[in-house]
Amino acid sequence: MSESQDREATPMSQQNSFRHFGGSAPENYERFFVPVIAAPLATELIDIAALRPGERVLDVACGTGVVARLAAERVGATGAVAGIDLNPGMLSVARSLTPPGTVIEWHQTSAEAMPLPHEVFDVVLCQMGLQFVPDKLAALREMQRVLAPGGRLIINVVGPKPRVFAILAEALAHHIKPEIGAFVDLVFSEIRQESFKDHSFGGYAGVCFVPIVASEPGQARLRSRGAGRCSTATTPTSWPRRRCRRPSGLMSTTSW
Repeated sequence: MSESQDREATPMSQQNSFRHFGGSAPENYERFFVPVIAAPLATELIDIAALRPGERVLDVACGTGVVARLAAERVGATGAVAGIDLNPGMLSVARSLTPPGTVIEWHQTSAEAMPLPHEVFDVVLCQMGLQFVPDKLAALREMQRVLAPGGRLIINVVGPKPRVFAILAEALAHHIKPEIGAFVDLVFSEIRQESFKDHSFGGYAGVCFVPIVASEPGQARLRSRGAGRCSTATTPTSWPRRRCRRPSGLMSTTSW
């Protein structure tokens, strides 16, 4: 290729690259983050929940709806699935991705005050969302309120911030904008079960906080697979209640 041809080709290459990264923040979240991180974690979360046909499921902080869509596949036409999120853009993408013939109710609302009836869901799920909720205890109370007696609440949460993300947050804050670094810190704000020790979850088959392990970008996984040693005991409702031996520095997976 001649020098002049190279100069002509470069802008076109850049143009194609920039077009590839166009779109709104929710669209790019679904396009880039979901396939690499959110979808694999959602699959594991759904497996832990052991959903059955006909069950009613709520996805809290649903984002673009990857957990809700997987849940709808598991519970089938006789089940029911709803998703809530505070971000209208995320919900718009979620609605657009709802498979034909699948009914999922989408609600724009906060997790601390859901406009939903009492005791209407068999399973409540929350993936990587609790750390963004200002009043976490209020959100947990709401999840408990809408959960039917004997229901299951499964939440995956981040563990301690890996060193690579600490470096990233510091660099973003220093070189680009402090708010961007603060957002990375918020994503990895650790949630400890001790914070909720005074809150009772009596009357339910199980409440499970499942930590996410991420040593490097793109390597996130739930700790119940491949990290820590877990045993499973079956409850009367056939839900697997996991108790894990905690690796150093990670919050343990707990069932009440």
